[in-house]
Amino acid sequence: MKHKFLRAAYPILTSLLLLSAVTAERASVSTSPNLAGPSAAVIQQQPAIDAYREFQSSLASDAAGGYRYPDTYGGAYLDPETGRLCILLTDCSAETAAAYDQLFSGPSVVAYQEVEYAYNALSSMQKEIADRWDGFTTIAIDQKANRIKVGVGDMDLAEAERRIQALFAEPIPLTVTNESGTVLHASEPDGALGLEAAPDVLTPDDPSADSLAADGLIDEPHVYAVRPGMDEWAEYGSLTQMAEACDVPVEELQQMTTRALYQTVLDYPLLINICAFNDLQTGIASVSQYFGGLPELFSRPDALEVMRGYQIAEDDEDADIKAILAGYLQNYYDVMNLSQMSKGE
Repeated sequence: MKHKFLRAAYPILTSLLLLSAVTAERASVSTSPNLAGPSAAVIQQQPAIDAYREFQSSLASDAAGGYRYPDTYGGAYLDPETGRLCILLTDCSAETAAAYDQLFSGPSVVAYQEVEYAYNALSSMQKEIADRWDGFTTIAIDQKANRIKVGVGDMDLAEAERRIQALFAEPIPLTVTNESGTVLHASEPDGALGLEAAPDVLTPDDPSADSLAADGLIDEPHVYAVRPGMDEWAEYGSLTQMAEACDVPVEELQQMTTRALYQTVLDYPLLINICAFNDLQTGIASVSQYFGGLPELFSRPDALEVMRGYQIAEDDEDADIKAILAGYLQNYYDVMNLSQMSKGE
């Protein structure tokens, strides 16, 4: 297996060495703030980030390969003022908090806050909306606010509420935003939106609802015509030539399902370049400058769910190195989300 891994990785590692040389030449003239390394906030909150990873490592996996959260868990975020990891719980009793403390080597960096909705319940709401309706620009769990966050883009607010009415007879904790992130509507803390389902509301099973569904989604990954190991690839003498040879149009990336997009990212011939820097944040920022698949993937609300449930084909000759890169992408996504929640984004 070791020799197979080295044979599969050799052409890619050759590209990595080329990238390192190019990066060294350009380092003195680079002015991109994305290449500055880890932010001061991330460094300051590293103990809390480590605690969050300890929590994740304590969780069992579900059938899809995702995390199986406790019924009392409501979410988590980094508190920018205290630098602590805030764990949200539906039960903040001393007994429950003590049980969670056992998961951490340094529980002093962890604080607990009581919320109404369990993460599992919010996840079910999110999945129900995502599975039954297209057209929303964002369907995410706002863990810090303990609610569902829906982006409507150009969709009329009344239309957005009508679609959600079709799915839930009971009020749900909901925030609706437009393309710029401006909050258009938010439920009260108890979730009261007054959105009870009505008989005249279109449901996903109604044929007349077809006009509401988004068309043109691409469910197959991009096929790279030129890849490491090919004679043509060996002729490229610069990172620019390699990046141009495996370029994927932004329009194509945006039209892909998240699963197809994730496979396109894992298949990207230059993805290994994220490892060419001192830290993963800088590597991903660098590769994102010439490959739009990474920022597009990280913008998807269901990205983590897809990444966790994705199975790399056993007969893929690059399966070993893809598995390593997949782990890096998941870890980066986890920390990125945690940092964003600490800023209230």
